[in-house]
Amino acid sequence: MRNKAKIFSIALVLVIAAILIFVFYSKSSKAKVANNFREDYLKISMKAIQTNPELVTVSKKDKNGEFKDITAKFYIDYITDIQEGKFNKALKLLSDEDNYDIYFESGHTDLKPLLVEFRDGYEKTGIIGRIIQHIREAKEQNLKPIKLSEEEQAIRNFAHVAFNFNYKDRYTKYIDNKDKYYEQFKDVATKNCIEMMKLEHFPYEIEEIYGADKKSSVFIKVKPGPGGDYIAISYQLRDGTVYKMTQIFEAKCKKVNGKMLVDEFQELSTVWNEL
Repeated sequence: MRNKAKIFSIALVLVIAAILIFVFYSKSSKAKVANNFREDYLKISMKAIQTNPELVTVSKKDKNGEFKDITAKFYIDYITDIQEGKFNKALKLLSDEDNYDIYFESGHTDLKPLLVEFRDGYEKTGIIGRIIQHIREAKEQNLKPIKLSEEEQAIRNFAHVAFNFNYKDRYTKYIDNKDKYYEQFKDVATKNCIEMMKLEHFPYEIEEIYGADKKSSVFIKVKPGPGGDYIAISYQLRDGTVYKMTQIFEAKCKKVNGKMLVDEFQELSTVWNEL
């Protein structure tokens, strides 16, 4: 009887141990998957901003515990780095998921192809929501990110440099040397375009007004307009208020030494709207 009782006790201990190990492993596995999903989601959110920042929303918890939209101010601080593939500062902020949240329209045709970069297996983890369906659809359809044409990329590169005020400290460094100032555009514009910009005092004249404050204008996106022109969206920060600046311009490109550059540029109109 004693041997049977001893065997039963050992067996019971082993069963309990097995159950505890299973529960621990299950919780640990789910936590790991959840962390992986969050990591993937944040990285793909950065690429969503690069692709179409108007389809992304960033929120922050206020003192009442409610999440409020801070997208505009987030872009003022981080979008230039994000557009250049420097994600670390933005990811560090957003990793505080108790106080920050980011959402992107995963079903939109511009962003859905990005979802193929999610690791496999999330649909089996209990994570719910439309994004899981969108991930599955993107993988099944083997969607590919939209690739810009050479001319579209050249226009975007030019807008990124031209509409980010004091980009790489060009105004601060060359405030008294306009020739040096305009040399900073040589990687995105031809000599012909740079001469046109000098004649129009663009963007030197407006940077002269706002000085060295880079936050006074950050480039958001550029898209083709209905009349063959282009529409550039920038955000400006003035006295704590963010304004959306919409600039319409004409541009033509030319390949120089194998690289597509903007060869002609003319600003047509500018409109400001408070956000």
